[in-house]
Amino acid sequence: MNNSPNHQSFYGLGIAPKLIQVLENLKFTTPTPIQQKAIPSAVEGKDIIGVAQTGTGKTLAFGIPMIQRLGQSDIGKRGLIILPTRELAFQVEETLHKLGKDLGLRTALLIGGASIHMQKTSIARKPHIIIGTP
Repeated sequence: MNNSPNHQSFYGLGIAPKLIQVLENLKFTTPTPIQQKAIPSAVEGKDIIGVAQTGTGKTLAFGIPMIQRLGQSDIGKRGLIILPTRELAFQVEETLHKLGKDLGLRTALLIGGASIHMQKTSIARKPHIIIGTP
């Protein structure tokens, strides 16, 4: 695991070049400390536990490796993210959708209080990542 706090870019964290290009297009150029520590291990498929304050980049810290691993995996592999609130689920889905759309990755948001018809349609599209609330 590369825990070096000296990474000034996403290069060297084990991220695929196509995904780095997506990050650069979205104006993400410098990883935050949580991203520097979590991404290399998560890209390798290791379990991680990360604790950081709001706004420090936790979504990218787990989202980048998830998207990369799903892009490299066999057909049929999926990701599931469960969040405590609808607001957080919306934020995570928006971020992962932006990251994955140019790579052909689809997301689905499943939350209470939303149209069941829209959620069924979203699931029928066979998303790679499902984001939801309990």
